[in-house]
Amino acid sequence: MQTNVINIPVSIHFVNDLNITKSGERLTPWLTEREIRDVVLPEVNRIWKPAGIVWNLNTVDVAKTATSKSEGVARYLEGAARGEDGGSNPELVRNLLSIVPSTDDKVKSIHVCVLPFIGSTLQGLAIPKRQVAFVGQWTDKPSQGRRAPIRCKVIEDGAFVQGSFSRTLAHELGHLLSLQHPDRAVRQPDSLMGGGRPGNALTQQEIDMARKAALKLYPQTELKIATPLDYQVVQRNQRGKGTVTISGAITAALLEEKHTLEVRRDGGDWKRTPVRWGNATFTAQLELQAGGWYALDVRFVGPQGVVAAASVAHVGVGDVFVVAGQSNSANHGEERQRVQSGKVVTFDGSKWQLANDPQPGASGDMGSFMPPLGDALVARFGVPIGFIACGIGASSVREWLPDGSTFPNPPTIESRVRRLPDGSWESKGEAYAMFISRMSDVGKNGFRAVLWHQGESDANQADTSRTLAGNLYQKYLTQLIQQSRKDIGWNAPWFVAQASYHIPGDEGSDDIRKAQAAVWKDRIALQGPNSDAVKGLFRDSGGKGVHFSGPGLREHAARWFEKIAPWLAKQ
Repeated sequence: MQTNVINIPVSIHFVNDLNITKSGERLTPWLTEREIRDVVLPEVNRIWKPAGIVWNLNTVDVAKTATSKSEGVARYLEGAARGEDGGSNPELVRNLLSIVPSTDDKVKSIHVCVLPFIGSTLQGLAIPKRQVAFVGQWTDKPSQGRRAPIRCKVIEDGAFVQGSFSRTLAHELGHLLSLQHPDRAVRQPDSLMGGGRPGNALTQQEIDMARKAALKLYPQTELKIATPLDYQVVQRNQRGKGTVTISGAITAALLEEKHTLEVRRDGGDWKRTPVRWGNATFTAQLELQAGGWYALDVRFVGPQGVVAAASVAHVGVGDVFVVAGQSNSANHGEERQRVQSGKVVTFDGSKWQLANDPQPGASGDMGSFMPPLGDALVARFGVPIGFIACGIGASSVREWLPDGSTFPNPPTIESRVRRLPDGSWESKGEAYAMFISRMSDVGKNGFRAVLWHQGESDANQADTSRTLAGNLYQKYLTQLIQQSRKDIGWNAPWFVAQASYHIPGDEGSDDIRKAQAAVWKDRIALQGPNSDAVKGLFRDSGGKGVHFSGPGLREHAARWFEKIAPWLAKQ
């Protein structure tokens, strides 16, 4: 999902002039600035990633304390321990605060003081009121103070035995964002904030509390990503790449300061990206190789560092198909189908989601052929697949024509057509307008092809006056294809299936099938599957229905794949 990242500046102060000896061991500082930058903060940010909180390094310095003060604090820390109740020791807090360096912050930040040692059985201590934390490089916590202190690990390298500097810092930062140790009765294993078996996990309640506190303490420049949407598939081009449009809205203050936009993929290197500015909006473009899912991070950077960031967890570059027609192009199959690959999605005009049936935007609430078709294409081509489902159950090709298109006789359902005074009929254009809008949502060249499956409601109607002659079917389908191409502004490919089956005994219309084949022969459209041949137990109600059974939906998908895949391999 898309997450508005909360960025919090962190200033690190090395307090290295404390000469501390404990149990005969001289506790010399050993952690370096490079380890803080390259190891510690990346690990802290990994731990906090589920919360959408990023800790950004503001400054690193070596703090200087007065000799007399440092000697007194060093002697105190050599004998200091937790409070009697296991909590904070007020005298320890006073001593630690006395060595916090004075700063002239241009950027409000959390301050972390890195000391050689902060007291027996302690590794870290946070003081939320001051937004300062102390972390020791040496600790005797693993032995509960019974043996000499040992160096903390920089990060965990397996099961928790002693605990690391990075995990301790992540824990103390949680305290600075209002998080407490969980009650012993409800502590969870693998918990960052405490537990019988320490770990790195945050509960949803802790995440919500930490984000609320962070936004109050460190107000964010607001960044909202409009595109790409989560799970969006961008149509790949002939070079096997896709151009992802990154757009959104930001605060006016950010615009005025002319911050730069940086983007990264899958946690890689940040790349400065040219940006076009609007009225508190921005647009940029990023070219990606076909594939996915990619995780995209977006941030604006100014003189003082990161000022706003957001991320989109799932972005793909692959193939998108628009599916239109009547019920067997929609959600009227006998069994709902589910995506197996995790890389087949559907778009309802406002959001993308995994394409588990029913498909949004199409009629019906049961099964479709799209999930198994998408999975087959993912397996063959290794890219995400998107669908835009537009099918309308029981619709005639006449109902799909543009507004005002006339024809001599009406379809069986008259809700999307009107009768004219001379006795002829015309389309109201409602289905057509929807169709054009759905195709236009993804822009010029934004999908691979239209998959058209329709004809049953024009063939062999019970009221023969509503049956459409084959030559008129060919004329109207050709009109629909050609006019839609003009209205979306590009020559979108179409696949047209042969579809005219009703029930056993009424298994197809030669007139409609010839009309559909004529559209292929005229090179108006590409040849789709012969779905009339998918019958018997592949139809619902034990083979007695017009719609597909569960196995029939999968067979229908396989027949579409047989037509699409060879063509797609040549594109």
